[in-house]
Amino acid sequence: MAAAVAYSPQLLLPPPPYLLRASSRSLAVEALAQVAKEGLSIDDGAIAARSAALSALGRAAQEGNRAALEVLVAGAKDWHPKVKDAAVQALAQVVQKGDRKAVHARLQGAQALAPLALSGDARAVEALAAALNDEHASIREAAMGALIRVAEEGESTAGPLVAARVAALEALRPAALQGDKRAVQALVRCAKDWHIEVREAGIEAVAALAELEAGLGCHAVVVAKVMAIQALAPAARAGEARAVRALAA
Repeated sequence: MAAAVAYSPQLLLPPPPYLLRASSRSLAVEALAQVAKEGLSIDDGAIAARSAALSALGRAAQEGNRAALEVLVAGAKDWHPKVKDAAVQALAQVVQKGDRKAVHARLQGAQALAPLALSGDARAVEALAAALNDEHASIREAAMGALIRVAEEGESTAGPLVAARVAALEALRPAALQGDKRAVQALVRCAKDWHIEVREAGIEAVAALAELEAGLGCHAVVVAKVMAIQALAPAARAGEARAVRALAA
């Protein structure tokens, strides 16, 4: 005769609360992801629901939830402007306010925003500018590379694209003032740009570098000052008053 199984109260205990919370959070993210990806309807209610779902997923993505982050990245390419807007806003929040331990989320968010910044999205540029101060080097590098591309690459006179280039240039300026060579080189190139607004912003930034009191500064700052002076010489000869004032300072 088979031995009876001893009764154990532990067999009837519910799972620990943290497991229940994790499970319910996972189910909620999955459900919201399905709502966000239901992209065939043009009904206003459906669009509003998708946008709201993306905003909610943004909070999960800030905590490092990979599934939520993937939906946001896809949403940033959506065909509907309101849905795309919600995804971009959520990604910007991930980059700027993401959990300090969720490095992968902030990095992936910055990488997803880079092409949007290049196309003139002001929020993407703003988020990348904030990422220049991130505590993690990989995120700072990604933001730096993206902003340099935005500042330098432009063949359009469209207002938002030019504004994005100028904003990216301004975002690079603090790094250049601290002697960051890549930022300095980008500003120098922008000071020769074909577009007058970008060129003027570039000359102003380079002039500020040339006017640095770098005598007691670090070597990188001294090098930045020298590069700026060399870059301003042709502009001064061409009659740029700001360049002349900086050289005379």
